[in-house]
Amino acid sequence: MSLNLVRIRSAGEMDSFISLPLNLSAYRHKGKDNNLMLETAGSFDPSLNPVHRHIKTALFMVYRGKAPVGRIAAIKDLLSPQRETGFFGCFECANHSGAAALLLSSAKKWLWEKGCRSMIGPATFNTNQKVGLLLEGTPAPQPMIPCNPSYYNDLMIKSGLLKHTDLYTFSWRIGTGLGGKIRGKAARAGQMPGVAIKPIQPSGSTREAGLVRDLFNGSMYGNWGFIPLTTAESSAMMKYCSAFADPDLMVTVWYKGQPAGMFIFLPTGLSRKAPPKSVRAAVMGVLPSFRRTGLGSYMIGYLEELIRRKGYRQVEISMVHEGNGPVRNLLSQSGADVTGIFRVYHAPR
Repeated sequence: MSLNLVRIRSAGEMDSFISLPLNLSAYRHKGKDNNLMLETAGSFDPSLNPVHRHIKTALFMVYRGKAPVGRIAAIKDLLSPQRETGFFGCFECANHSGAAALLLSSAKKWLWEKGCRSMIGPATFNTNQKVGLLLEGTPAPQPMIPCNPSYYNDLMIKSGLLKHTDLYTFSWRIGTGLGGKIRGKAARAGQMPGVAIKPIQPSGSTREAGLVRDLFNGSMYGNWGFIPLTTAESSAMMKYCSAFADPDLMVTVWYKGQPAGMFIFLPTGLSRKAPPKSVRAAVMGVLPSFRRTGLGSYMIGYLEELIRRKGYRQVEISMVHEGNGPVRNLLSQSGADVTGIFRVYHAPR
C-alpha cells in the first residue's frame, strides 16, 4: 500500500496530528503516562508556549492508505545562534522505515528551502524543550523527557541520519549523601560573606521573569544547544511551576548583592493526590563569573539539606550534554547515577 504525505493546514488536520501517537501500538499500553510523554494541544498554543512566537514550523503526516502512520515538525528558530541549523521534532511513527524516511526527508527539504544547511533532532520545539530519543536506560516518566519506542533509533539510522550528540539524565538518591569533597566546598562557600538565598516569586512579575530569564541565559550561554529564553517564555515557565512546584525549591542564589545562580525543582509526578517522593531539576545553573567561588557546590549542599528535611528521597537531573565534563564530574562526585542516554541525530547534507 502506497504512502501519502500531507502537510497540516487545517484545525481538523491539527487534531489528527496531535492525537496520532494514540493510534500507534507502541503507546497503547502506556495509559496514564501518556500525559507525561506526548505533546498536548496546549503545547502548540503561543499563549501557553511562547516559543511559537519565534519559530517557524511546517507540520507533516504520512498515511498508509487511510491510516495515519507518522508525523513530524520541521522547525526553524529565529533566535538560535546557529542560524543555518534547523530542527525536526514532534516525531512519532509506526515501525515503518519508508514512512520515517519520507517524514525526515520532507522536513529536511522544507528547512533547506528556508535557508538551513543542517538539520538536527528530535527537538520539540527547540533545544530548550524536549530533545533527543531515549537510547539506553529507564528514566522515570517526566514532562519534557522523551520516552519513545526503542525502534525509533533504528528508524533514524535506516533513514540515513547520524549521531550528532548524546545527552544524559542522572538520579541522585538522598540516602547516599554528598561526597566529602563536595560537602567541604559547600560548607566553605556557605560561610563566605554576602552569600544569600532568595525565593523566586512564581506569580511572574515582569521583573522576576526578567531575573529568571537573565540567570538562565547567562548560566546556559555557551552550552550545547543554547537558545536564549525570552521574557514571555520565562513568565510561562514560572506560571507552570507555580501550579506544581514546591516554592521552597525555587530559589535564586546571590553573592555580595549580585544574582549569581538559581535552581527550580519540580515534583516528578503531576498528581496532587499523593505526596511526591522525588523531584527533578527544571533549571539549575551558576553564572560564569561565579563558577570558581564554590557556589555550585553550595547550591548542591543547600539542596540536599532542604530536600532531605522535606522528605524527598530522590532527585532527577537532566539533560546533561556528554561534553559537559564539569557538570558530569560534579554529579558523579555527588553520588548521582546515570539513568538514561538520549541521542540527537543530524541529517547529512
